[in-house]
Amino acid sequence: MDNLPVLALSNQKNDLLYNKLAEKSPEKMQAARDMVPTLNFSKTHSVLAFGASSQKGLVDFTDSVLTNIRSGDAGPTGQLMANLKGKILDLDVRGLPQSTGGKLSAVAANIPVIGGWLSAKVDAARAFIRRYEVLKIQIDDITRKLEAEKTNQIEHLNRLDTLYERNEEYFDALEVTIAAGELKMVEMEGQFEQQRQAFAAQSAVDAKELQALKDFGDAIQSLDRRLYNLKLARVSAITSGPTIRIAQEGSKAIVEMIQDSILMMIPEWKKQLVIAISLFDQKRAMAMVHETRDMTNNLMMSTADMLGQTQATVKKAQGEGFVKVETLQKMTDKLVQTIDQGIQMDAQNKRKRAEGIQKLAEAEEKLKESLKAANESVIA
Repeated sequence: MDNLPVLALSNQKNDLLYNKLAEKSPEKMQAARDMVPTLNFSKTHSVLAFGASSQKGLVDFTDSVLTNIRSGDAGPTGQLMANLKGKILDLDVRGLPQSTGGKLSAVAANIPVIGGWLSAKVDAARAFIRRYEVLKIQIDDITRKLEAEKTNQIEHLNRLDTLYERNEEYFDALEVTIAAGELKMVEMEGQFEQQRQAFAAQSAVDAKELQALKDFGDAIQSLDRRLYNLKLARVSAITSGPTIRIAQEGSKAIVEMIQDSILMMIPEWKKQLVIAISLFDQKRAMAMVHETRDMTNNLMMSTADMLGQTQATVKKAQGEGFVKVETLQKMTDKLVQTIDQGIQMDAQNKRKRAEGIQKLAEAEEKLKESLKAANESVIA
């Protein structure tokens, strides 16, 4: 009969997923076979609902991934690190005087010129210690904020791990669903052709029977289109895994930098400052020892001899030292360089994540165009 409907499907039958699953994943193949008897596409809308739950879960999952990429931005952390750098720069160990006096300084303080010079040295040391105490409170506050940001980034990492596992589950469910749909489509194609040949052998077929056969063929074509969309979703699930890992790299880098700052850089900086101040106090104590000896040995000397001896002692103390200020300066410069490097890496990682988001958006547009083209095609 010339008026019998003809079934025409796309070329995706040449790359059926269930053939691959039969080789690499027998358990998925068995799950697909178990699903086939539960599939019923007799209703017009039934094909549209096929696999919708898995696809919706994938869409929700992708939105969550993009949200976590944006939430993983290192902006707050970068600002905190910049503030920390400023505080370290604000307190330079070069501000410590290189010499100081003890009891003899009190005597020399009454001598014009020399007394003013020694008093200035002592006042500078005290001012440095006061500034250190104030900045220590501010740095401790920044440290607490960095700890909170570290906890926040660890939560991002844990959330992304969960999302990665969910993506694996979605991928497995999609593969089983697609394979079951393909098996069902092959079954329906056989039924369609069998019914068509039966009608062709009859001398007369009424319009109701022809319409039912056509509806059955339309359902097969709808299933073919639906399977194509599900295969696109499967590819999206494959690409989502690396996307999550990229997002995690940003959070891991932030956690590492914060941890290094809290456990290594800040304690080391404070330790060196404490050492510098301790050495300054040692120099002052040693000056007292020398001064006591000088006062005992020169008690009977004239005022002129005592003044000359005092000046010689002070000058000698100026040339002595237990620690090089240059060493502390280099250490401070190295700490600043480390922080600058971390800030530059933050900026680079931020640009990379921005590029990642742009590429995801481009991929989504390509997917939309592909789906739109598929919907506009007419299968005879």
